Amino acid sequence: MKTLIIAEKPDMGRNIAAAIEPKAKNYRSYLEGEQYIITWAIGHLIGLAEPEAYDNKYKKMEH
Repeated sequence: MKTLIIAEKPDMGRNIAAAIEPKAKNYRSYLEGEQYIITWAIGHLIGLAEPEAYDNKYKKMEH
């Protein structure tokens, strides 16, 4: 069984592959080696919630 790694951007995916799976074959939208499949999104994968979603005490107060 292979491990899937999802990077935020293509450059980061290629950097990860170079470090852990240097002989990975390039299939354009992903790289595949003996142990890993490395692919990527185009941009941010997750974002932070608004401060008040964590706790109301973090909600911006207007002065």
